[in-house]
Amino acid sequence: MIALKVYYNEYKARKGLFKVKIVIDDGNIIKDIYITGDFFIYPEEVIWIIEDSLKGVKFEEETVSSIIRDVFAKEDAVLVGCTLDEFIKTIMEARPVE
Repeated sequence: MIALKVYYNEYKARKGLFKVKIVIDDGNIIKDIYITGDFFIYPEEVIWIIEDSLKGVKFEEETVSSIIRDVFAKEDAVLVGCTLDEFIKTIMEARPVE
């Protein structure tokens, strides 16, 4: 039986709030991810593309960062009020919910 853990983090940026909830299996694979909060990203559907792109990958900074940066470049995405590094950091600093 595969054990699943829920990870969570939130980050208050200069002009926004990021919340991330990640379901990770015992092999450190992202099974599901939800990115929410009060922030602006254009185009808006980039959030769903990122979430879909991260499902099934190992929860490690190099992999996650690379996928997110690729999606941002491909979709010509823009974050308003924060940096892409802050966005990635919010995801990578998620910790298990006890």
